[in-house]
Amino acid sequence: GNLPLHLASFLGDTAPCVRDLCNAFPGGAEHRNKAGELPLHTFLKRTGFSSRLQFSPNVLGNLLRAGPDTVAEKDVLTGLYPFQLAVESTSFWQFSRTPRTAEDNE
Repeated sequence: GNLPLHLASFLGDTAPCVRDLCNAFPGGAEHRNKAGELPLHTFLKRTGFSSRLQFSPNVLGNLLRAGPDTVAEKDVLTGLYPFQLAVESTSFWQFSRTPRTAEDNE
């Protein structure tokens, strides 16, 4: 099933929570749930579901630091690599035009 890291990645801008979960369970970022998704896939796919869900560079950074090799892992359900999932996400493109703030350094 889903680890707490999958759920935190899905919920939104929970960077401190994702960071703490990555620290508490280092292998969590590389764990696939029953659907075959990594927390990185869960995070990237959920940002494309609705413009209300903002892309969080902090969550992305925490997931990539905890599991750098996951960037080369295809999502089982879509067959897409993480960078392809990110391109599909409208929220990703909204983020890329958003000015940086002090919160981004968490």
